[in-house]
Amino acid sequence: MTTFKKNSINYTTSLALSLIGSEAFKLGSSIFIYKFTGNLWLVTLLYLFIQLPSILVYIFSSKIVQRIKNNKLVLLLSDLTSVILLIPSLVIFFLTENKSILSIVLIVCSSILGFINAFRFVFLKNIVYFITNNNEELKTINIANSFATSFGFLLSAILSFFLFKNIQFYWLVVMNMVSYLISGILYFTLKVNKTATDFQSNDQSNKIITKRSVWKSWIFILSGSLIIGVFLYPRTSGLSQFFSNVNNFKIDSWGFYLSIIFTAFSLLGVITSFIVKKYIKNQTLFIVIVAIIMGILNFVWLLFISSNENGYFISYVIITSIQQFLFSIFISIFYTLSFQLFDSKKFHKQNGLSIVFRIIVSSILTVFFTILTTKLSYIYSFILYSIIIIVSCLGIVLTIYDWRQMRTKRFYNSSEILEDYKKTTNSGLSKFEKDALNTAITKETKVQRILEIGCGTGRVSLALRQLFPEAEIDAIDIAKKLLLEAPSDKNINFQLANILDYEQGSKYDLIIFSANGLSNIISKCDVRKLFKKIRLLLKDVNSHFIFTIHDIFASDEEKDFWINKIKINEQEIFSNKKILDYEKHGIKNKNRFYSPEDMIKILDEFKFKINNSFKTKTKTNENLLLELSGPCIFYDISKLD
Repeated sequence: MTTFKKNSINYTTSLALSLIGSEAFKLGSSIFIYKFTGNLWLVTLLYLFIQLPSILVYIFSSKIVQRIKNNKLVLLLSDLTSVILLIPSLVIFFLTENKSILSIVLIVCSSILGFINAFRFVFLKNIVYFITNNNEELKTINIANSFATSFGFLLSAILSFFLFKNIQFYWLVVMNMVSYLISGILYFTLKVNKTATDFQSNDQSNKIITKRSVWKSWIFILSGSLIIGVFLYPRTSGLSQFFSNVNNFKIDSWGFYLSIIFTAFSLLGVITSFIVKKYIKNQTLFIVIVAIIMGILNFVWLLFISSNENGYFISYVIITSIQQFLFSIFISIFYTLSFQLFDSKKFHKQNGLSIVFRIIVSSILTVFFTILTTKLSYIYSFILYSIIIIVSCLGIVLTIYDWRQMRTKRFYNSSEILEDYKKTTNSGLSKFEKDALNTAITKETKVQRILEIGCGTGRVSLALRQLFPEAEIDAIDIAKKLLLEAPSDKNINFQLANILDYEQGSKYDLIIFSANGLSNIISKCDVRKLFKKIRLLLKDVNSHFIFTIHDIFASDEEKDFWINKIKINEQEIFSNKKILDYEKHGIKNKNRFYSPEDMIKILDEFKFKINNSFKTKTKTNENLLLELSGPCIFYDISKLD
């Protein structure tokens, strides 16, 4: 058995064991409190106090993991501390039978345990970097994590039901103590690597790095965190609130039944994730589909709220069960993507802030849900809950994809276009590209860093590496299939990225955007954003940005079309009449076209000077550039200041 398999088994088993005890204790406590006091607010306080004290831990989580290096020891000590903290609650049960006092003791004890669990959770996340070596192992451990969580929830519901019905409540406390003790020992047996794995280099070829904008990453993370924080509401504090709205089903029996049903479907979702993992070719598309279904499905139950109580109850159970199934599928993919969005140094800051956000917002919502239920009814709480879920799912859907350039991505990821690019990979620079570079770069010019935008399969970057062997080259493209065909080169940093979202600490001496790539940027806002981005990325006034646009007056026919039909000289710079469809190999795309006067105005607005510009010849012995982009105009520009 490999080290990773042993680690996976121990990690999953220990996580499941600790959850079985803690969740059984938590569920049993909430039902105990509601059954003997009938007070929804005490149940709400229980769940609030479990979460709120942990905020401090999550705020400082990045500093905590930097100071404390022994993840295994922290996990062991967290579990041993939990065992010790449960002893007073066990003693109180033998000293008094006052249900109000016992309820308060349970709330206080759960609050302190919540604080300790926060430490456990932080280091459970951190140790993943040290027990996995690649993205496939990361996916496996996250599914195992979800499996352990769901399995723990299911067994905790079953055991808490059995113990609650057949023996004294304090046996739940004893079971919790035993489960913590065993799980702590298992955590300590994990075999860890000396250094953390970096999951940002996430392509299976290890040559492509995916770059997303920071704000999109944060919206994705916070939307997912809000879903996680709120989604369990129907089976936590919402469970008691739901039963306050029905008469024929009692919480002391049906509360456990529903918990068992919901957690069983959650476990089924995890098992399904594991089975279909190897068949999911596009995780991004898959999570979008799941998020859309999750966002819509809750509203289906509203169709049944006017039916009789049996229909009302059964439809709620079915809808919520399906949602728990989908949630388990969603969460394993979400955690995998969240590890990949930030490197290990930034992950804990992101993780801590997102959890603090989750706790604060979900706590406020929990209070608000309770107010709505007590003042109106549970239906209003559920409607608000459903709206929050659909808004959060919308945040996931809108930020995970670069929707602005979906058509362009499809175009360049097509097999036909890929074949065109593969033919030119080793063709080197065209005569016109060489002319542009020879004019821009003199012998005195120092070129230390180069950025190629729209690198395709690497034709230009490979040639630049030959011309500037000492330079560091970053090459970006939005088409993953093209990047996968780029030859591996340790001196070229191929990245799956959109220049509009590209965030790099480095400045560049030379930036190239050839083959009329600028034409693929359609909206006025995005074009303006591009030139602002170029200003930021160019090192100084001696740095160069070389790009091309279509020569719209290359032939008499084209000249007549633009001047007489489109009346280009009468249109605004960013008129939509300058956006045209075109087709290649039966695949459609859109391009934005510019006149030379348009380009002069744009460059003036963003304070660029034109060092050189020239048109390619339509008749030449060299057809490489003409095949890729047709007749074009080259521009070599620099910042004015």
